[in-house]
Parts: sequence; C-alpha cells; structure tokens
Amino acid sequence: VHLHDVVGLTDHQVPGVGQVDFSAIAAYLTANCQVTLEITPMATSQEIAVCLAHLERCGCITSY
Repeated sequence: VHLHDVVGLTDHQVPGVGQVDFSAIAAYLTANCQVTLEITPMATSQEIAVCLAHLERCGCITSY
C-alpha cells in the first residue's frame, strides 16, 4: 500500500499535514503489509521524520 496525505485537491503531501485520518486507515492494514510513502519530492528530511512518527502513533507502521 502507498500512503500520502491530501490538502484540498493537492495529493502526495506528507502524512500528518493534511486531511487524511490515518488512524482510521490503520485498521485496514495487516501486520505484514508493505507500506510505501508516495510523497512530494519537495518534502524535507525533518518533515519525513515527523511524518514517520505520526504514522507510528496512528498505527499505520510499527517501526521505521
């Protein structure tokens, strides 16, 4: 599965900055699910670090 956030009609945003409820999505991800981020290449390493922590808190990933 690939994950990204959405702000209005702009997709491929860093998870945690938009309107997607990743806690709700986590319920559909199996333990062996391969997760890929499909985000803007303009994302900074700091934004990605915050995003990964957000996805872990929401239950979409267990480690990074």
